[in-house]
Amino acid sequence: MEFLAASIGACAGYFAVKFMTARDIDTGDFKIDVDYQYVDNPRRVGKFELKVTLPREFPEKYHQAVMRAIKTCTVHNTFEVPPDIDVELI
Repeated sequence: MEFLAASIGACAGYFAVKFMTARDIDTGDFKIDVDYQYVDNPRRVGKFELKVTLPREFPEKYHQAVMRAIKTCTVHNTFEVPPDIDVELI
């Protein structure tokens, strides 16, 4: 599960940094921490929590916009609208 959590964190971080770079916002203090919780029946990750630490100088006027940018992450969207998974034995 660590790879799954890392993939959503890296993807969200990519879109956040892209947003900040386009506006010349320093990304020095930026970080994303990802946590997850398991649920049963069937055993799986039931929840991901992304804690985004924005740079100190990040303008408040961009808070909602950077949240929208983070949510454009392909991994996030894949969880929102799950794909079909085909398994084939060869």
